[in-house]
Amino acid sequence: MSIELEQQHARAVAARTIEEFGIDAPEHIRLDDLAWALGAEIVIGDLEGAAARLTRNGERAVIRVSTRIDNEGHRRFSVAHELGHLVLKHPGDHVVLCAEGDLHDFGGKRAVREAAANAFAAELLMPAALARKRCEVSPVHFNLVRGLAVDFTTSLTAAAIRFVHLTSERCALVYSEDGFRRWLVRSENFWPYLDIGEALSPSSLAYDYFKKGQLPDRCETIDADAWSTAAAERGLEEIREHSVALPSLHAVLSLLWIPER
Repeated sequence: MSIELEQQHARAVAARTIEEFGIDAPEHIRLDDLAWALGAEIVIGDLEGAAARLTRNGERAVIRVSTRIDNEGHRRFSVAHELGHLVLKHPGDHVVLCAEGDLHDFGGKRAVREAAANAFAAELLMPAALARKRCEVSPVHFNLVRGLAVDFTTSLTAAAIRFVHLTSERCALVYSEDGFRRWLVRSENFWPYLDIGEALSPSSLAYDYFKKGQLPDRCETIDADAWSTAAAERGLEEIREHSVALPSLHAVLSLLWIPER
């Protein structure tokens, strides 16, 4: 099964889980209770060489999250990610170890199952029925995404992806690591083609982080060809970019937006 189909399946399973438990408000997404009902206990403790771990023991399981993860939103996403492995019945003897990078892998760079577990977690923590109205806003910038992350107590990366999937604005989110584009998600109506695996253009704001170690914390208008060499051919000269750094991963998230004329 392709990465896209695996992620679609994972989101569908998470949506059914939300429906089965009758969740109708962000504060009702209580992961301790959900995990217990799904057959897992959550433990926060020391964990060498991983950010989170799923240990299966017969019909029950233990999700252990590293004490190094001190952000509540990040910690909740880590738990939901491991629940994804459990509910989706991903293969593994008894233990599934997830590194920090696995929790940011929405493009299947490391493994298809990690991307699927992340898709499950994003849907579980930010159900479409509850999050969509928060994504129907304009202009588009990362402050909106930060608000979504706060409302649902989840990670910035997951909130950004959820925003792009649910908004009707023309948006894309690009994850860059070490100066190269690694994966992207886009709204259904975002049409410019974006190459993945390519080096960032010096004309992009994201490039500045890897070159200068800094980023402007605002959305700026830049030349569209900084992200898509085919944009000019279709009459798109400018695009809006708001990039934020993920220093622990030496990575950047770039939210791209094409306003309606």
